[in-house]
Amino acid sequence: MKTIFLLAILGIFATTGYWYFSDKNDDSDKNKTLEIKSLASPSKTVNHNDYFAENSFDGLISEIQPISLRDGHANPKLTDLKKFLQTADLKKDISVFDKKIGNFLRDKTLTRASKLAFLINMLKEFGFNSAKGGYMLDALAGLKPIEIADYFIEQFNNPEFSNDVKAKLMRTLVEAYSIDPSKYPPDIAKLIGQKSNDIQSFFNQQIEKPINSELYREAIKLYPHISSTDELHLLNDSLLKHQDLISIKESLNVQLEVSLGNQDIQATALPELLQTVQKGKLSAEVKNEFNERLYALIKAPGAEKVIDESVKPQLANYLQQQTPLLNNSNVNFNNAHNYVSWLDAYASVNGGNDKVSFISNLVSSASPVQQAAVIVFSDGELLNSLQQDFNLQTNLNSALNYNNLTTESKQIILDAVNKLQESNSSFLK
Repeated sequence: MKTIFLLAILGIFATTGYWYFSDKNDDSDKNKTLEIKSLASPSKTVNHNDYFAENSFDGLISEIQPISLRDGHANPKLTDLKKFLQTADLKKDISVFDKKIGNFLRDKTLTRASKLAFLINMLKEFGFNSAKGGYMLDALAGLKPIEIADYFIEQFNNPEFSNDVKAKLMRTLVEAYSIDPSKYPPDIAKLIGQKSNDIQSFFNQQIEKPINSELYREAIKLYPHISSTDELHLLNDSLLKHQDLISIKESLNVQLEVSLGNQDIQATALPELLQTVQKGKLSAEVKNEFNERLYALIKAPGAEKVIDESVKPQLANYLQQQTPLLNNSNVNFNNAHNYVSWLDAYASVNGGNDKVSFISNLVSSASPVQQAAVIVFSDGELLNSLQQDFNLQTNLNSALNYNNLTTESKQIILDAVNKLQESNSSFLK
């Protein structure tokens, strides 16, 4: 999956050790699992059977034995790695762990089945609930272990495992699901498809009959990664049904961060979510908070690189329909700030490379109260652009003489006039 997250967005896969495998890659590719994804993708020199032998799907778990017995003799590389993992301190030696496991995952002399077997054995030895066990699980996720998805689903149902372990298992299943079956021969693609269907069924179960609020939150974050456009309505239905576990306000924010921050699912998940908010029977408070969060994410540093061009028309249309009311009768600090936040987000989507000019053009035809709000909350390049508009200054000065101005309206217009005058004075000095 081409997974790109906004700088401040949920760290879905942010676990100790995992970032080494998923984040240290070539900046020319947007995929955060590049380094390990190549291990799951066939090349001309790779024997498909080493990667997805048919018996590795249904029979691998039962065949996993200690490596020395499995290979008939001890593999020196694996023996040394095992000794290190058993004796080293994860917290103190995390960089060494990362290096050794990274080299292990990249080692082309080891078959995929051997890597999976080794990591499963170490996971069993350390225990799922231990720090080292969690690290092994992260490394397994790096291999996108689609052929043993059933094993992870089975382990998820273990009542002795903590919510953190179960969340890791869910993330591992999502990574496994991300393997593209079209890159493989038909027989292997069919097997991948079967396991992918099992993963989808598992997540449908978590959405329809959640275990607890913590795991439900995790399922909400991950569900868009394994569902089609037609299936996303199941998530919306579930959220409305299970407000006892997570409020609709919180669930919408989680969905927003995931759908807007991930280009893989943005084109399907974001329009579906916006339609839910637009047409759903939600309170004004819930919609307002959702919009405030949307504006903040759109304006976040680097957001312009994350928002795909294909969704901008729909996003712009939604924003246009959310234009906040700001006039003489309702002006106050909160309404003025909300209007400016909306305008900034709207310009971020529509303004292209010159957002300042886009906002300046809109402001020139806005009402005096709206113009004043933008000036009061602006600075830098935008403020400099506005202070060059003498028609704007004349309009605001004239507006101060209107007889029907409320006290609040007159105050914000006066604040704007003073700010422009101060800026001009500083500029002349």
